[in-house]
Amino acid sequence: MTLASRNTLLLLGIVFSLIVVGICAYVIAVIAASGFVPLQSDFVRTEQWLIVHWQSPTVNVFWVLGGTCVNVVTASVGGYLLRRYFLKTSAPEVFFFTVFTLSLCFEGVRSIELYFLYLNVPTLYGVILTRVVYFGYFLGGFCLLGSSLYAAGVQYPKYANPLGIAALVSFALAYVVPIDSLAPYPNLLFRIGNQATTQTISLVLGLLTILSYALAVMNGGTAERLPILFAVLMVLVGRDLLFYLSGPVGVISGGGLLAVGTTVYGIRNYRLYLWM
Repeated sequence: MTLASRNTLLLLGIVFSLIVVGICAYVIAVIAASGFVPLQSDFVRTEQWLIVHWQSPTVNVFWVLGGTCVNVVTASVGGYLLRRYFLKTSAPEVFFFTVFTLSLCFEGVRSIELYFLYLNVPTLYGVILTRVVYFGYFLGGFCLLGSSLYAAGVQYPKYANPLGIAALVSFALAYVVPIDSLAPYPNLLFRIGNQATTQTISLVLGLLTILSYALAVMNGGTAERLPILFAVLMVLVGRDLLFYLSGPVGVISGGGLLAVGTTVYGIRNYRLYLWM
């Protein structure tokens, strides 16, 4: 992948994220004007992450839409700034991190489900949206892993190939996962089958990402790389808090970690590659 084609791909991702921003803005305007509040009885309130169970709070439209907005704004602003400041560098770890950042815009698709609830359309469309969101979730995880492997010293110049494989595997995972169309969660996603397996895959990807960045710290110097490791950890935790939680705690803490982690990552890599 040439530098020009890489930048073109990122530009397309930014355009797509802006489209999702527009969709979210439209949904917010419609829901706010209508005063629509979904029926609490329609949602599954008991949620799970591996062996951890918790009761979700009452569905609050403000916080649900707030969480999606945090993701799409991070995707648009973060993707734009990363592309702009690293426009002339071919650092593959930064490229894959930028793709991860842009993949967050898929989270904004959840807002459409609220619009579907408002219109009372068949749940089939909500199931499709859930698959789209999980595609973006898996793609982001694979891209972060790819970023960490390049940071750890992997030398493979044709990084369009691993990106394509990551997209295909993410599509396959999102396509085959069974979804219960009668069990929506307060985060506007439907309950999936084999949930523990899916979450284990995500956890393994995250752990491998952290281990690879830790290896990059040992190989590249603590002072230069350690802040990047902590930034990636913040991004991972923040993304999952926003993904699973739809209340104020998840939105505020997850959004803060995601924003701070992305900012630190960009600044530290700028100093590594472009500081004059």
